[in-house]
Amino acid sequence: MRLVDRYIFRQLGPPFVMGMVGALAILLFGQFMRALKYLTEGRVDKLLVMKWFIFRASEDMQYIFPAAALMANADVHKAYFG
Repeated sequence: MRLVDRYIFRQLGPPFVMGMVGALAILLFGQFMRALKYLTEGRVDKLLVMKWFIFRASEDMQYIFPAAALMANADVHKAYFG
């Protein structure tokens, strides 16, 4: 891997991952509260809820990926150009 590629990955990697995790948490929070309500009422099984969250998270990646890339780019741009 070239030096420039490593430098760019080192600068964009952490903000990108943090943006993905943050956006995923925001998108799934409402769904999590609904699933928690159903779990406490005994309407669904724990395994079913876990499967649903895994599938839902992968489905939401199409929305999260561009937003995380934009946030990482803005963060790095702000650091260098004030």
